[in-house]
Amino acid sequence: MALATNAVKSVELYSGVESQVVEVQEAASIAANVWYDGDLVTTASGLVSAVASTGAIAGIAGATCTGTDYTKLDLFLIDPAAIYVMRMASTDYSARAYIGEAHGLTFTAGAQRILLSAYATPDVVVVGIHPSDKHADGSTGLAEGRILVRFNYDIFTGVSGA
Repeated sequence: MALATNAVKSVELYSGVESQVVEVQEAASIAANVWYDGDLVTTASGLVSAVASTGAIAGIAGATCTGTDYTKLDLFLIDPAAIYVMRMASTDYSARAYIGEAHGLTFTAGAQRILLSAYATPDVVVVGIHPSDKHADGSTGLAEGRILVRFNYDIFTGVSGA
């Protein structure tokens, strides 16, 4: 994936086959920076839009939203068998206790995170802690530690698995 314009990408491939890439266009009348490179996005009528809440997610944006109608960008399709890196929400301090559980996401542009403290929507399954982020287990109270996840199939359909 291309380098992000924001400091930290929301979602990055950790292991698995490189994502299939399709070229898509931004939806009309979208403001600039509604999503950033590495954010999860959705599509409607073949055009890319930001994900405001849990619903059908099309993939990972390969560029920051320009705000110009029908601008082309790459969309990295999510492989449900692959493992991705995401960060915990700033209010969550320990990932170790949540390994094996399904959790929801926050969809703040440029800072999409996993909500370990909430089970409202099972968007991802936590499969581990990033091996080079030794403090993601909460041993020092580190917020936004990196954890490894697999996406729940239901995020592609918009059906809640709860």
